[in-house]
Amino acid sequence: MAVKAQSMTWVLASALCLFAAASPIADQTPQMVVVSGRVLDGTTGEPIQGATITLNGVPREAANTAPPTDSLGQFAFEVRVPGAYSVSAQKPGYMSGTYGQTGPTSAAGYFTVTAGTPLNGLVVRMWRYAQAGGTVRDERGNPIARATVHALRPAVLAGHGRLQTGRTARTDDLGAYHFSELVPGRYVFALRPGSGTTATPYPTLFYQSSESARAATPVDLNVGDVRTLIDFDQRHIAGFTISGTVKLPADLTQPVSLQLTRVDPGEMPSDVVGMTVTTRPDGTFAFPRVRPGPYMIRAVVYPMWSGDGGGSMRF
Repeated sequence: MAVKAQSMTWVLASALCLFAAASPIADQTPQMVVVSGRVLDGTTGEPIQGATITLNGVPREAANTAPPTDSLGQFAFEVRVPGAYSVSAQKPGYMSGTYGQTGPTSAAGYFTVTAGTPLNGLVVRMWRYAQAGGTVRDERGNPIARATVHALRPAVLAGHGRLQTGRTARTDDLGAYHFSELVPGRYVFALRPGSGTTATPYPTLFYQSSESARAATPVDLNVGDVRTLIDFDQRHIAGFTISGTVKLPADLTQPVSLQLTRVDPGEMPSDVVGMTVTTRPDGTFAFPRVRPGPYMIRAVVYPMWSGDGGGSMRF
């Protein structure tokens, strides 16, 4: 009986092996799905050629970029993993656009990829940056080179209004400056002559030629605007000299940066510093050609690397 049982077991095992060998193995390779769409100008509806396309999603694809859009603004991805995805587009001169946006600052959206089901007709919209520029001249009409122009954005911090620096531009040898990528909105443009590290015979000006930020003329920029003639005409000023001495600790060896800022009552503070000078080795300083009015002096000490090879920092 024992021999017969062993024989039956061997026959059963052999049959199972034959059945397994005869059964086809299921294909475990994920099925590829094509996801395609177009990139359009959010204002004109025209196709945008040459935009860089990125696929964003969870789970993230190993290859998440597609060739640049063609003349019809078309793009296509091959997706192998089902899930929620989004598509974003970038191109110089345009703000980044993402699927689902209906405006330059609106929220993005997602789409769902299902196994075996192609997804066509996606639309990604992009909006052009605004541009602004002008010229800076002195009282004789000569261009002022290497002056810094600030594009300030009104903001509210801790319940108080303030003008925050978003971008800066430098004037060239012809006194011209240009901002090529400004997010649409309200701006106040301010001019700070010189490199920002030395005193100059010119005050900081807010467009149009006001020394007060509150009296400045704001400029509203819409999508794709190209605004020119935001000019500044500087005037040489005589003014007064503010001088003094900064008492330095014995272990402080580097110069101290001093910032002179006007603090008129009711004035809107801004990130633009009126004038900056550096203390001399003996701690003395001087701000030349200062216009009458109330001011605040702020001392700033920047850290210095010790150079001992350990990457330590000292003040």
